[in-house]
Amino acid sequence: MAGRKRQEQTQIPGTERPDIPEVKDAAEALRIVREERMELTEKEGELASALRDAMRRHNLMTHTYVDDEGVERTAKREPGEEKVTVRKLKTKPSEGEASN
Repeated sequence: MAGRKRQEQTQIPGTERPDIPEVKDAAEALRIVREERMELTEKEGELASALRDAMRRHNLMTHTYVDDEGVERTAKREPGEEKVTVRKLKTKPSEGEASN
């Protein structure tokens, strides 16, 4: 019945849940990383929206730029979709370089 207080359950000696620190620590580490990833996913969505909006304002489908690390990258807006991507620009191997 909903209004009744629960009676304390009596624990039978030897039937308590075992405390396994290794499992608990691993589970907590996973939980923390999952929560961080979820926060980053939300932030990524916000930043993708900002990029898409900026590209729309400037009427761009692609934009090539050099990042802070000196790597050439391309931002691309998919036509008719809400999707934007940022990729490292593929470079052609220069003469004399072996390609795998």
